[in-house]
Amino acid sequence: LGETYKYFDLDEQGEEEEVPERLFYGAVVFKFAHDRIQQAAYRLIPEAERAAFHWAIGQHMLRALPEVERRVRIFGLVNQLNAGRALAVDPETRLSLVEFNLIAARRAKASTAYRSAFNYLLVALEICGEEAWRSHHSLALDVHVEAAEAAYLSTEFDEMERYVDRVVEHAESLGEKIRAYQVQMQGDIARARKREAIRTGLRVLGLLGVRIPEAPTLLDVGWALAANRVARGRRSIEDLAELPEMTDPRMLTVMQVAAHVNSTAYVVNPNLFGLLVLKQAEFSARYGNTVTSAYAYALQGTIIGGLLGKWREGYRYGRMALA
Repeated sequence: LGETYKYFDLDEQGEEEEVPERLFYGAVVFKFAHDRIQQAAYRLIPEAERAAFHWAIGQHMLRALPEVERRVRIFGLVNQLNAGRALAVDPETRLSLVEFNLIAARRAKASTAYRSAFNYLLVALEICGEEAWRSHHSLALDVHVEAAEAAYLSTEFDEMERYVDRVVEHAESLGEKIRAYQVQMQGDIARARKREAIRTGLRVLGLLGVRIPEAPTLLDVGWALAANRVARGRRSIEDLAELPEMTDPRMLTVMQVAAHVNSTAYVVNPNLFGLLVLKQAEFSARYGNTVTSAYAYALQGTIIGGLLGKWREGYRYGRMALA
């Protein structure tokens, strides 16, 4: 393939050891003239020996490819290793194979190849087993959370719930449970289970110390407006645009979860939507701005105008949100 072969001839290079091994692998690229020829050649390999061939090819790629290029060609590498994974017997090799599948799954997900991502994660889960929760907890957590997300993106909702339950069961901290619940909420939204998504989101907010009623009244919204005024203190509305970035991990998660719930509450419960928006604006004033703060400030201005008739003040919030 390509024209590179014209400039490279082993016979002209002198002694073989003078030619870097890397040059053979990358300088000239070969491909079978037709897929049928490749298939015919593959069938000549006895079925019982194919796994060993795949494993040998994968191991050769590991030796020949530098770290950066492994990530570029991760799918070809992982496909070969997976086809021969029965030969991965020692714990260190199996752990590396789990990590490679996790990398491939994330790359596939980023390319919207959700089914492929899910398949890579199924292999990773198969290799992990239950023992990984004890020996490599962080890796097992990442694989299960990614598997839950890839499952819902592939419309495998029963599988999603199974992996979410496993994470919750083995979680060692509140943060780990919240990662699972966030996936659960996204899955509920994806299958139009709006009320279930809201309940999950409010449960997560409760775990984070933010209590929001599922069916708030206008009085609740009014109290939230008052809390916003207290949070602003002596600062002008325009000063809020100059607040530092929010850094508190717990509050960052609160803002993220509230934004997810907002997208559903807007349709299901306008009072809840308004209350969540005002809470986001209040937390921004208290803890600093995030990427969702401008949205919250702008809607706060709309609520102040529409609910209290203070359109000039609402307009100032809108201008500040743009800033």
